[in-house]
Amino acid sequence: MPKLIAPDPRVRTSYLTAAGEVSDGLRARLDLDALADPAAFELYCRALAAGSLEWQHTYAGGRMRVLWWCQGEEYLGESTIRPDLTPEYGSHPTDRGLPIRLVGHVGYEIRESARRQGHGRALLRATLQEANRIGIDPVVLTVGTSNAASIRIIESCGGRRFTAPADGVVQYLATGADL
Repeated sequence: MPKLIAPDPRVRTSYLTAAGEVSDGLRARLDLDALADPAAFELYCRALAAGSLEWQHTYAGGRMRVLWWCQGEEYLGESTIRPDLTPEYGSHPTDRGLPIRLVGHVGYEIRESARRQGHGRALLRATLQEANRIGIDPVVLTVGTSNAASIRIIESCGGRRFTAPADGVVQYLATGADL
């Protein structure tokens, strides 16, 4: 059964295969040749788990926890938890200058080859439980209005729409009571 774990060097082969499945986003910009080296991948995992990679600070306004969804040594996807948001508005602190409509407490992604197998719902539910465990309640989720699959997953995990669609995105709230 899959579970949330901290980034772990034991899933290197599967993670690199999954990273090769994407054509855009952060993983598409990874130097896969460098990360093929076990020592480099271990350093990457440590930095990712510690939240010390530059993009984790730039995107999340200071703190971002990355968790991997794995079954044994098989990387299936990942989620992020950004606890520094202002729950009332779903935004980063105003001094970060990030737009409200593009942020949320939780993000998630399932690798291409593992989609349509129930992993999205299970990963989001586990991530919402973890967010609640560390004191984030309610959780703000932001999703593109064209991402019908993610909208279904969010709603099936108790997410309730709290903003009208604007600029191609909509925001949801999920509370611990919803889980």
